[in-house]
Amino acid sequence: MTFFEWVRRQPVSSTLFVILTMFFLGASIVSASTYASVVRAQHDIVLENPSRGMNVLANGSLEFTLSIDFVNPSRYPLHLYSGDWIVRVVNDSGSGLSYIPLVSEYTSWSAGITILARDRTTFSYLAVVSNPGLISRVSGFANYSMASGEEYTLETVPYEYNLDMIAFLGEFKHDYLREFYLNDMVQVERTYNSKGAVP
Repeated sequence: MTFFEWVRRQPVSSTLFVILTMFFLGASIVSASTYASVVRAQHDIVLENPSRGMNVLANGSLEFTLSIDFVNPSRYPLHLYSGDWIVRVVNDSGSGLSYIPLVSEYTSWSAGITILARDRTTFSYLAVVSNPGLISRVSGFANYSMASGEEYTLETVPYEYNLDMIAFLGEFKHDYLREFYLNDMVQVERTYNSKGAVP
């Protein structure tokens, strides 16, 4: 019996077969399209236009600023999960790397920050370091560097800025603990580091 004869003799079964076939075909197309758009979003979402600032205030405190654009050209809104901004001085002149930690600011998911689809959000950070011990360590680094030919002041010390941002694509709701295999697909992590950048 040919397929067409079976269709003629079994109209209900054949109708269900066609409906199910079309359903699974449609679902496969939608799934492939969604996967492609997620991969494209993972590639296209970027951090742009970083702008750093550093000032020595009148009272001797150190003021640090950072402004950066989180650019989301995708069709998905992004929900910020975490943002971690640090500023430090890296001393690699000795036998091993040592750090003078100056700023550490954390933004959690509880802030409820959303980067809209096909939009950009500018994140601006400001921190003032007034701890005399930390400022003294930075001055000591500048003075020590003079012995090796570097003429640093508090303003020109090579401060390293690092920003690590993690967001999740907003249209995909799942249990992040039970369905952890999906986390990498819906997670977007972007990092900015000023090491080697012109002050």
